[in-house]
Amino acid sequence: MDETSFALVVKVTFSVMGSWLSYILVKSYAVHVWQKTIKGKLRYGLSSMVLAFICFAATFTIVNAVSFEQYDYPTISILALAVCIGLAGLLLILDYFGTKGEFDERGLYFQSIWHGRRYYRWEDLIDVTHNSCFDHYVLSFYGKKSVRVSAYMQGYRELLEHIDSMWRDHEDPS
Repeated sequence: MDETSFALVVKVTFSVMGSWLSYILVKSYAVHVWQKTIKGKLRYGLSSMVLAFICFAATFTIVNAVSFEQYDYPTISILALAVCIGLAGLLLILDYFGTKGEFDERGLYFQSIWHGRRYYRWEDLIDVTHNSCFDHYVLSFYGKKSVRVSAYMQGYRELLEHIDSMWRDHEDPS
């Protein structure tokens, strides 16, 4: 095996190991969030900032490890991976500071960096579905409005239990 092939194998191996490490960190983060509840509030916890820091550290490490002497396919691919990890970290920080919600017996206030702050009444709620690809719950309301509540937000289980109890009470005529 020549030196270039060996370097490619090392780069690919570290990329795969980094991907698995990211998967394990995200899943352990999800379990942490799943166990945490906040009365009537939805927000991202400090763990998302830690995960963002890990993304930035991984990006910095990958960029510093790449040889900029040659711009071949493996080098460009690894740099693209570093950019994607860095963007994921940036999105985590934006969501941490810009996405939150509060709910009570009347409705849901939800603020996101994408749609601003909105109010949704429970009587306008049509459906709740789970998107397993992105691991968020889509709350659909009349007027084609919807809210995407991430399963990584603290308090999301309490929200789902609240909705479930409202629907059970509504359906049960006794």
